[in-house]
Amino acid sequence: MIVTATMVTIIFLLSSLEATDSPPCNRTCGTQTKVQYPFGFSPGCEIELNCANNANIQIGDFHVLNVTSDSILVNIPGKCNRSIDIIKQLIGKNYAPTSTNSYLLQNCTGPVRGCGISLRDLFGNVSCYREENRGVEFTTYEALEKTYCSSLFTSIAVGFVENQSTNSS
Repeated sequence: MIVTATMVTIIFLLSSLEATDSPPCNRTCGTQTKVQYPFGFSPGCEIELNCANNANIQIGDFHVLNVTSDSILVNIPGKCNRSIDIIKQLIGKNYAPTSTNSYLLQNCTGPVRGCGISLRDLFGNVSCYREENRGVEFTTYEALEKTYCSSLFTSIAVGFVENQSTNSS
């Protein structure tokens, strides 16, 4: 069974970003794809994305489906036995996945705080994790690590209703 899911990563600037002597930020990927501040494609950008072949935008190894001024929608295709450490590619100084994301995890050594959905019949040995504390805005790697699961199968999110255009200039 092939499952494709997407994850919404809301970007939150942790501190006011001031002009520094850093190199300028390239906000264009290819000839037509542009992104808005704080995103860009060079080391001088506040949040650096990757410009892959054919002007495809990526963050780490993940394909970006949409970019707005404060969020990105990332595709995380279902994959068995993908190390949970890969989530570190979606966590940086100025960004992290929001607590609205739910994570489908595998290879867990104990019970996982659930999302309120049963997955055993659909996916076998998959557990669903979501932040229980609604006062928390972002999911940290440490929170996922405490699930005692070693694999990230995919992630799901509900409620991403913003400009669906990747060209956010």
